Amino acid sequence: MQAVITRPEHRDEFALRVELSGPAAEQESLANELAAAVRELCRVRVDHVLFVEPGTIAEDARVIVDERTWE
Repeated sequence: MQAVITRPEHRDEFALRVELSGPAAEQESLANELAAAVRELCRVRVDHVLFVEPGTIAEDARVIVDERTWE
C-alpha cells in the first residue's frame, strides 16, 4: 500500500494505492474499510482508494508520496 497526496485545483487529495495478492471480490467494501481505518488512526480522510496490479508499487518505494505542486 502507498499513500499519494496530490493538489488538484488548490485542494489536497489523499489517495491510497493498494496492491492485492489475490482476487478481491468485494473491492468497494475493502476500500471503505481501509479508508475508515486510516481516518481512525491518522485522522486523515482518504479521498480515493485505487487498486493496482501486483508489482505496480516497487518494494523500495516510499510509503507516502507527495505529488503536490505549488503554483
